[in-house]
Amino acid sequence: MKKHTVHSSRWIMMLFTVCLIGLMSLSAAAAAKTTVKSGLQKESGKYYYYVKGVKIRNKWKSIKEGKKTWRYYFGKTGAAYTASVPDENYTYNVKVYTIGKKKYGFDTEGHMVTGLQLVKKLNSAGKTKKQTLYYFTSKGIYKEVKTKKIRKLLKHGMKSSSFITDLKKLAGKATKIKRFKDSCNAPDGNNPEWRDVSIYYGGLEIVAVYHVTTGEYFVDYYWPCK
Repeated sequence: MKKHTVHSSRWIMMLFTVCLIGLMSLSAAAAAKTTVKSGLQKESGKYYYYVKGVKIRNKWKSIKEGKKTWRYYFGKTGAAYTASVPDENYTYNVKVYTIGKKKYGFDTEGHMVTGLQLVKKLNSAGKTKKQTLYYFTSKGIYKEVKTKKIRKLLKHGMKSSSFITDLKKLAGKATKIKRFKDSCNAPDGNNPEWRDVSIYYGGLEIVAVYHVTTGEYFVDYYWPCK
């Protein structure tokens, strides 16, 4: 009877061990399954896109975020093309990259940009040392000839009675135009006939001054507004 009891205990222990190993294997498999990365991931300040745990590389990818779909480009390391974030009040920025034979702009979150954009080149401290205007089509492609025309139109001190119309023809419809009842930027001092005008294109504000008698615009400056 005692011998039978010993054998029964051994069988119970063996059965328990087998079940425990099986449970541990299932848990490990489940854990491995849950850690497989998928979709857009931010790692150490960079963006990657995973398909079944593998980063995509040298590829475009359209990703829906809320109600909007953004285009990303993931380079040879798998990291999305992005712009550096300025250490300033206005932290929006765009960087231009060459993909194939064309140039595209991407913001600090990796979104491909379109339209009129302000590109900041930063120094080692993260401050703007130079900012330049670029124009990108609805497909994100940089247009050099149109960009040069826009830069010329927006040069400080340029005067034109058709400024708003010319800008719309080149850069498209503005996000918003705000007209003021007076001016802080009149080219000839406190002349009451001048009125400030702010034209917004996304994160860019263009400031001009309008003369109520002559109908002439005087381009003052442009700067980031986000």
